[in-house]
Amino acid sequence: MSELDEGATALEGTETQGDTGQEPSTGGPVEGTSTAQVPTGPDGKPIDWSYVEKLRRENAEFRTRATDRDELAAELQAYRDAEMTAQERLERDLEEARQQAEDNELAAAEAYLRAEVARYAQDAHDQEDVINLLDISALEWDGPRPLGVKEALEQLFTAKPWLRKATTVQAPDIGATNPGGTRPGATLTLADVKKMSSDEINARWSEVSQVLTKG
Repeated sequence: MSELDEGATALEGTETQGDTGQEPSTGGPVEGTSTAQVPTGPDGKPIDWSYVEKLRRENAEFRTRATDRDELAAELQAYRDAEMTAQERLERDLEEARQQAEDNELAAAEAYLRAEVARYAQDAHDQEDVINLLDISALEWDGPRPLGVKEALEQLFTAKPWLRKATTVQAPDIGATNPGGTRPGATLTLADVKKMSSDEINARWSEVSQVLTKG
């Protein structure tokens, strides 16, 4: 127990014992008694009231300092929390700006790619199919601008000629032996080829191959 606590304990004990409505005795005789009542401390010595008051003041001062210290610590923690929150907001804003810039670049790249496909694949049945089947990873990029789209489309059409619209071919007049059912002088188209059976395709393979080659 500290000196302050010992003094406070002693003071409380003496106040309880001497709470008679009279002023504390200073050592003189008490009226109506034959023996003087002098408050003493735990060691049996008379209490020095000036020392007790000093302990009280010091104890109050220490408690005030402790309260101020706790309040200051709480304010410091609140300030740190506020600063951390501001930092988190800054990081969030930076991430959102980065994501927006990335989205804008992707949108620009898609727009450039569609423009290139529209330029070099005008004879495609469906340019959307061409874009979906185009090997984007094989392209080189200058920022959002794709490079080598024309060459990539040529490779795609070579591998998948049906992506292009059919170029009509004059079908020879083979009369009643015409398995495709086309009239003499009629042209064979990709649509006709799609309707033909395997036997019909084999029978007219030279014509079919021309249609597929030219798209």
